[in-house]
This record gives sequence, C-alpha cells and structure tokens, in this order.
Amino acid sequence: MLPLEFVVKMLESLPLVGSAGDFTNQKENIAELELCKAAESDLGQFLCFMSVIMADHKKFSPVARRRAALQLQLQLNMKGSVPQMEQQKRWRAIAADVRGMIKSNLLIALPTTSLGYSITVVEIIACIVVLEMPLKDNWPDVVPTLSRIVLQLDSGGKESAVDALTFMCQKLEMERMAEYVGNTMVPLLASLRMDQLSNRAPQAILSILLSCFESAHAYFENSEEHEIVMQAIFEAAESADIVARSIALSLLIKAASFCYHHLQDYINVIIPITIAALNSEEGELHVKGLQFWKAVSQVENPRDPEGRRIPLTEKKEASSYFVENNRIKIVPCLFAQLVRGEIFANVSPEDSEVVSNSSAKAEQACYDAVFKGDLTLDDLEVSNATEKKQNKSDTMSKVNRASQKNRGETFKNKQSPDGWTPPREVIIYFSELCEDYPDTIDRYVLPLVEREIQHADWRHRHAALWSMLVFLKQMDPKHAEKTLKHIFPLIRGMIQDKASSRIRSTALWVISWMIEKYPPLLVVPATLQDLQLLLDDLIACLNDDEGRVSPSSCIALTSVVKASHTLARQQADGNIRPPTSVLSPYYDMIADQLVKAAKRRLTAAFEALRQLLLSSPDDCYWVVLETTDELLLLLRKVIELPDRVGCQCHEAVQKLICGVLRSVVEILELGKATSKQLCHKFMTYLLSLLTKFPFGMAREEALLALSTTAQMLDWELKQHADSLVSYLTLAISSIPKNDPALSLVVDAVGTLFRVLDSGATPYVSKLLGHLLILTDSNQNLPIEVKIRCVVAFGQMAIAVGRTGFQVYMMAVLRRLHCYGEQSTAEVKS
Repeated sequence: MLPLEFVVKMLESLPLVGSAGDFTNQKENIAELELCKAAESDLGQFLCFMSVIMADHKKFSPVARRRAALQLQLQLNMKGSVPQMEQQKRWRAIAADVRGMIKSNLLIALPTTSLGYSITVVEIIACIVVLEMPLKDNWPDVVPTLSRIVLQLDSGGKESAVDALTFMCQKLEMERMAEYVGNTMVPLLASLRMDQLSNRAPQAILSILLSCFESAHAYFENSEEHEIVMQAIFEAAESADIVARSIALSLLIKAASFCYHHLQDYINVIIPITIAALNSEEGELHVKGLQFWKAVSQVENPRDPEGRRIPLTEKKEASSYFVENNRIKIVPCLFAQLVRGEIFANVSPEDSEVVSNSSAKAEQACYDAVFKGDLTLDDLEVSNATEKKQNKSDTMSKVNRASQKNRGETFKNKQSPDGWTPPREVIIYFSELCEDYPDTIDRYVLPLVEREIQHADWRHRHAALWSMLVFLKQMDPKHAEKTLKHIFPLIRGMIQDKASSRIRSTALWVISWMIEKYPPLLVVPATLQDLQLLLDDLIACLNDDEGRVSPSSCIALTSVVKASHTLARQQADGNIRPPTSVLSPYYDMIADQLVKAAKRRLTAAFEALRQLLLSSPDDCYWVVLETTDELLLLLRKVIELPDRVGCQCHEAVQKLICGVLRSVVEILELGKATSKQLCHKFMTYLLSLLTKFPFGMAREEALLALSTTAQMLDWELKQHADSLVSYLTLAISSIPKNDPALSLVVDAVGTLFRVLDSGATPYVSKLLGHLLILTDSNQNLPIEVKIRCVVAFGQMAIAVGRTGFQVYMMAVLRRLHCYGEQSTAEVKS
C-alpha cells in the first residue's frame, strides 16, 4: 500500500471534478491511475486512508479532504450500479477493525465538514448504515453520536448531523426505523427550533416522522415524547412554509388514525389549525384539512372500503365526538369550498347510474352523471360521415373534441361559468357527514341553502343546489315530507336560472331526487296550475340549447312520471295500471316533446319515453299506441337511411328504439286490432334491420325484441315465418361461435317452435340441420350456446312430435351424449 503522504499528494493532484464521482476522462492522469491501483490492491486500507484524511481537518487541506470523500463515495458505489447485496458482500469482506476505524473517522469528520462536501459525507454514512444492518450489532454508536451532535447546540455541523439522520431514516425500511425512532426523533424534533437550519432540513425531518409514524406510533404513547412530537407538528402547521404546513397536516391525519385517543389533549389547538386549512385557498392545504376530518370521522363512524357504514363498535363508545361537536364550524367550510369549486376540472364523461350517496363510488357516479356533457347522436352523425367501417374510438374522439371546442367558445363568448365543477372529495365527505348525523341537515345545511339559493353570485346558488344533492339520497321519506315542501318552490325556480346551464342542469337533478324521495311534491300545493308550470319549465329545459340541460330534463321528467304513477297506484289500491293519474291531462304533450327530442338524437329521451309508456294509466293507453307508432316510423326511417350517412350513428338510434319498443310491446293489449298491427309492423322492421345490418350495433337488442314480439304475436307469427327462418339459417352459419349474438339466434329458433308449435313443422328440417352442423364435434362452442341448442332441440321435438322428430333423434342424442362427457371431464379436471 502506498504511504499516506503519497496518497494525499495524489488526491491534491487530481483534476477538478464537477460533482460526486464525476471525474474527467483522462486515462493518462498519473494520480488517478495510482489511486485506482491502490484501491484495487487493498480496498480496506484505501478506504481507511480516505477516512483518516477526512477526519483530520487540522492536518489535511480542505481539497484533500473533499477529494478523499469523493473517492470513498465512488468506491462504495453510491450511484447504485452494483446491486445492494453485492455492495454489502464487498463491504463485509473488509476486516471488522478496519471497517470500525472507517466508521469512527466518518463520525469525527462529519461536524467539521464544509458546506461544499458535507452532503457527500452524509450520503456515505447513510450508505454504510444500510450495509451494516442491524445497527445494534454492527454500528451501535452511529445514532447516539449523531443525536449528540444535534443536541449540542454549541457545536458545529448540526445540519450535517440532521442530514445524516434523515438520509439514514430514508434509506432504512420503515419496520427497521421503528427500532431507532426513540433515538432519532427526539434530537431531530429538537433541531426544528434551530434557526441555523435551512428550510429543507425541517421538511426532511417532518417527512421522516410522517413515513415512520405508522410503524412507530407505539413509541409516542410515552407522554413526554408524545408532547414533543405534537408540539413540533403544531409549530410546523403554523409556519409560513407551505410544504412544512402540508406535511404537518399529514401528520395530524396520521395522529387521528393511530392516536385518536390522544387528540383530546390537543383538540383546542388542532381545530383552528385544521379549520384554517379547510378554508385555505391553497388546494393542497385544503385537501389535507378535509382528510383530517375524514380520518376523525372514520374512527368515530367507521366505514368499509366501499364507503358503507359499519355497525357501531366499541370505538364508537370511546368516541370523543369531535366531528359532531364541531359541525357548526365544518359545514360552513365545506359550503365555502363548494362555492369556490374547481375551475375547468377534468370530469369523467361516463354515464353511470346513481344509486346511493353512502359510498365513494356512488358519489363519483352522481358527480359524473350531473356534470356529464351528454352528446346528441346528431353530433356523432356529423363527425362520422365517412366510411361505414370507420374506427369507433376515432369517431368518439372527434365528437369529444368538437364538444370541448363548443364549450370553450361558449365560455369565451358569453363569459359563461360552465367550466366550474364542485370538488368531488368535498361532496363525498359532506354527504357522509349528513348521513352520520341526520340532524346536520336541519340544523346547519338547510338554513344555508335557504339563504344562499337566492344569492346574487351564481356560485353560491350552485353550491346551495349541491348541498341539497349531498343529503337527498339518504334522507328517509318521513324526514323528506317534513323538510322538502317549503323549499321545493325555491329549487324549482332555479331551473330557469339564466347565469349558467350548469345551475339549470343541477337544479333539474335536485328536482328529480326530491320528487323521487317524496312523490306528493307533485300535488303540493294541490293546484293544476303549479303542476302545469313545473311541466312547462321541464319542457323548456328539454329544448334548451345547452348540451347538459336537455338530458337532465329527461331525468327530471322520468322522476315526475314515476312519482305520478306511484301516487296513482296508491289511489287505485296498488293496481299495476291505475285508471288515471295526475299527469293524464299532460301525457300527450310530454310524449310528443320526448319523441321530438328522440328525433333530435337525444339519448336520454329514449329512457324517459320508456318510463312514460310503461307507467301510463288506462286513460292514456291511446297515447301509448300513438307514440309506439311514431317510434316505429322513426325506426323504419333510420333503417332506410342510405349507407353514406354515419353508420354508427343510426345503428345507435336503432338500438335505443328497439330497447324501448321491446319493453312497450309487453304491455300492449293484444286483444285490440291496433296493438296487433303494431306488433306486426315491429316484427317486419326487426327482420329488415337484422337483414340489412347483420353485424350492426343494434343486433343483440333487435334479437331480444324479436323473441319478445314473436311470443306476443302467437299464431300470427306465421305471417313472418318465412322471412324469420331465412334470417335465422343465415345467422347460424355466419355468426362467429364466440359471438354473444349466436346464443340469442338459437334462442329465437326455440321461440319460433314454441310459438307456432306444429305450425313450424315445415321449417324443422332446415333449422335443425343448421343446428346439427353448428354442434357437430365443435369443442370451442361456448357453454351458453350449447345450453340454448339443447333447449331448442327440446322445443322442436315438442312442436313436431315423435313422428316428425324421429329421423333426427340419433343425431341429437349423440350431441347430448357428447355434451355430457365434456361436462364430466370438466368437473374431474
């Protein structure tokens, strides 16, 4: 090994470096070559020399010490180019006494390092800490020594020692960190009061405390240490540093989850801190404040991962009722955040059903449904006027871009507030709060709504509407009866709001939910004029130029229809079709407007039409017949459109119409000639649709409608039998085996024989032959298709009788035997 003096000379002769390990590529440099040879010949001795040079700040120059540190860092492979296990093996190969001297010298060097290379020494110590785990066996004095440096306020290198502890904690796994938390946290937290620390040091210390809190929170059960921790958190939470405040709030969230029973001692300090965060215009701080109260709520009113309330437990009995006692402060903060909102937030356009406010998923569905921009199918038609086989995703992306452009122009030209959306997390927590404490609605929320619903600022009015939405779904009917009557007129006035289409849309949803929750709102006060005014407003919204208002109006009309049907059934002793309803005088007008909306390709109008027709009272049956006929004419028109028109667009309309008509056909009174005529017309159009679009978007819905209509026609299906058989034989042979539509085709075959019975005998040979070909040794046939084929074989046999089916018996039995063997093999496997 080279003499120490020579090594120092070589270090001082090295070329300048830009950063740790970033040496210039000069192979001819003698000093670099000599040092490399020395490290290769005896790594342990070389590293020991480097540590000796670093530790003696009086004997060796700053240049030599810094370059010694860089050499030591380079040899320990801090860049991570060698796996950790290899690094550890290489380090452990050095003699234990040599490693001990290196570690001891590093701890001596740390307080005397200059700012220029202290971070290098810190990283070296952190690296060796990882290599020496467990510390209590291999480097027991590292944590006490670093802690002593931190606590000795008159010594130098405090920040370097803090950095060393923080780097060490960051590199250790959290489970290992719990072992040393008692030795590290007290000096680290004490160091937070040092004025000479840079901003990054407190942030790093708080981050360490945050990362180890869950695994080490048992340590904080000691009252003295707990007070030190909480005091440090409070000071950071009130600092001017936003990052430190955010981390401190995160620590309070952890404390609420893991040390809830300790909050009572500090709640008078915590409340103003978290309320200030809730009211903060800094989005991150606001979110943290909200998460704190959610964490407290989760302890006091536990919920499962789906957001459903868990039955009361022992935790509830030990609750300090922090949330319940502070609702008077929390509710106004939540409302203020609804007022502030999120400008141009990204909202999912997926149309999912809103079923409950009791879970985060349901709240997200509510949020998306209210603020979705429901496109009309005309938009799709315009964007898809190219080739018939154009990719669907490309088409929809064009529509979305066009819709976004239109909304952007609306905002720009009209100064519209329609880019605003309410914060989803606020809505979720607000709803949970109302569900956990129902009296919150009457004591705090409704007074806010009554005051703010008439506010001059549209944001306040919209926040008032959302405040209604967050509690309506979980409100029980008795509470609704007591609460909603006096506020309904105020909400109804909002559907005429001119400031924002978003307000009108949300008001329509509120109207919908209120009426579903308490149907008698339709007749309170019980004057036809009030109902007429409501319907006039809903129809006006149905024809609103703004894209989001029309579908919301359809939702509201659907709720009105359901409510009127419920009231009518109650008056008619539960009859499915009551003789009349409060909507009877307006049925024709509503149906006419919805059909016009459907012709404009408004998708939500079809569902509203379905509900209207299925809920019709006896005195409006003529409206059902006339509307069905109009829908049939629309279906024929769409089927007959030339191919140059956007194929996906009118196929989507076909699917919607078939879905509505399939439901309506089942309620037709088939003893009347008009009803039979409509069924015949529908069957004709269905066969035309399936023939023209054998693989179209509406195919599956059309096949379901075909089977339903066939059963309604009964023996009169004979008029369509030839066309139906022609389509079925073609479909059986052309539809791929794994296509879900194939099972529907086979099911339609069975329906044909079940309806016509012996009248289907002329078709048995043709259809049974195709089914036998389909099932002949086909191992890849889906189980659903196999089941439908077996059912079809049975229905054919029953229809044609033993004599007519005898000739096919052996072939069918072979299929059944084969299926039985396959099922047995699958069970055994």
